[in-house]
Amino acid sequence: MGLGPDDPGTNPLAAAEFPVLRSLMGGARPVLDADGRFVTSGPGWAARAIDANLGVSGLPQSGTGQTALLTGENAPELYGRHFGPWVPTGLQELLGERNLFRRLRSLGGSAAFANAAPGGRDGAQKRATRRPGAFPFATLAADVLIRDETDLREGRALASSITTDEWRASIDPRAPEITPAEAGKNLAHISRENRFTAFAHWNTDYIGHRGGMTDALMILSRVDEFLGGVITHFNSDALLVVTSDHGNLEDLSTTMHTRNPIPLLAFGPSAHWFCGQVENLSGFVPAVLELLGLEDR
Repeated sequence: MGLGPDDPGTNPLAAAEFPVLRSLMGGARPVLDADGRFVTSGPGWAARAIDANLGVSGLPQSGTGQTALLTGENAPELYGRHFGPWVPTGLQELLGERNLFRRLRSLGGSAAFANAAPGGRDGAQKRATRRPGAFPFATLAADVLIRDETDLREGRALASSITTDEWRASIDPRAPEITPAEAGKNLAHISRENRFTAFAHWNTDYIGHRGGMTDALMILSRVDEFLGGVITHFNSDALLVVTSDHGNLEDLSTTMHTRNPIPLLAFGPSAHWFCGQVENLSGFVPAVLELLGLEDR
């Protein structure tokens, strides 16, 4: 999802109540002001709009956007266009060699991907040979743990949808019912074991492609409650960063992606510094490495 005007008729982010997020952000909402800007901060938090277009025409897509997010390289420019939802063959070597998970591990840091994958590593490997998603592809390339059904049942992983309703219906009926707040608590606990932990949520994009304010407000309420669970159980010295790979859900007048700026929200002691370092998708990796004090050559 991106950032759009303060128009509750077409922008669910303008219509959503966001009780958790607004309490964290001093009442601010994730919408653009009348001048098309979004920059705000307070004690222990900061937020700004960043660019997902990266100087390339057309609509940003997940394959190139997430590759840029995970490598610090201008992936759509290198590929010659935006591409997605999967990672194109021409960028797979870059993503495999230069992804953040792999670089962190090579520099002595620990990294984790909190999402559960049906079938664990074997299942992820099979899917990666066809149309690989950037996050599981990078995780495999870095030899980072691929979490499975057992991890999800025992609270050591999350379903990409945050709650387990869809997972229970189509993958594992034995999985426990998990509320958004409980999922947030689980993510906070996973993060305590690693220098860097990533979680990827797809439903905002899925619903954006299908339109419908009711479904959009439902999923934003889920995300808001989830963030509350994370923050409540987060270590006080940790940094929580929320961002996206392209715009979509913020404009229900279309079912396509948008060229709108995307949000970068940060909560924790380094929030102001982090937001000041990142202007677009390719700025995320160098900011993380510098924040963790890891030299990258």
